Amino acid sequence: MIEQVTGEATEDLIQREVLRPLGMEESSFQWQDRFAQRYASAHDSTGRQMPEWRPTNTNAAYSLLTTPADFAGFALHWMEPHLAAARAPVNRVSAHVAWAMGWGVQTTGQEEALFHWGDNDGYKNFVLAFPERRAAVVMMTNGARGLRLAGPILRTALGGSHPVFGEFLRPFYGRAGWRKYC
Repeated sequence: MIEQVTGEATEDLIQREVLRPLGMEESSFQWQDRFAQRYASAHDSTGRQMPEWRPTNTNAAYSLLTTPADFAGFALHWMEPHLAAARAPVNRVSAHVAWAMGWGVQTTGQEEALFHWGDNDGYKNFVLAFPERRAAVVMMTNGARGLRLAGPILRTALGGSHPVFGEFLRPFYGRAGWRKYC
């Protein structure tokens, strides 16, 4: 739709309007040969390396290739006070989880946090950001079981409990032992 409306390639538009202005110089929705030296091979649930994934078509839902540092800059941008309305929950999922404009919103008794996760074959990623304290953790893994690390990492780095795991993500993965990891 973006290409039909603008007459411009989606990747070019996203680079110009989003990625470059936010300083995301190491990010793209399409494979770039310059990524090859830092490419992290994906691993399946048994730990076996999977074939390289090099998306050639832009897909906003799943083809972002980025670094933790670049994505942390993106998360910091969303913490800006002028974007508070865009972070406001619009669709409640559970008692503590809702959706805003592209971000999940976790609400606990003390504060609100933004979250987002990525789940491509062999890659599991998660970000949790607290706008009030301008703190965030960006976690990117190259293993099918990578989200098992999220809970312990977040508790260590940011403290507290995170209902997003039990109330929202757990049903997606259906693991009986999900809570012990998150």
